[in-house]
Amino acid sequence: MEFHITRAVRAADSAGIVELSLLLRWVGAAARVLMPLGWLAERPVAGRVDAFGRLVDLRDSDHGLTAFTTDAARGAPAKFCEMLLPWMLQVMAATG
Repeated sequence: MEFHITRAVRAADSAGIVELSLLLRWVGAAARVLMPLGWLAERPVAGRVDAFGRLVDLRDSDHGLTAFTTDAARGAPAKFCEMLLPWMLQVMAATG
């Protein structure tokens, strides 16, 4: 998604469409905050534990996922914690 937003912003800037450029920047910033929150909300912990008792989602080494959640934490820290803490408590219960 970041790729597409960046290209759209560049195109709007090149065409001199200031309003569209500002709108696209806002949409990109909002998406960077909201998408990870949706990921947490839609990610059930139950059934995501491997044979060694580790949560499969936390073993993901995808750099994009790390950047994704970091952007969300920076953009809306209170909402991110509100979503993350209950999820982490479920993780601890499932793996502990």
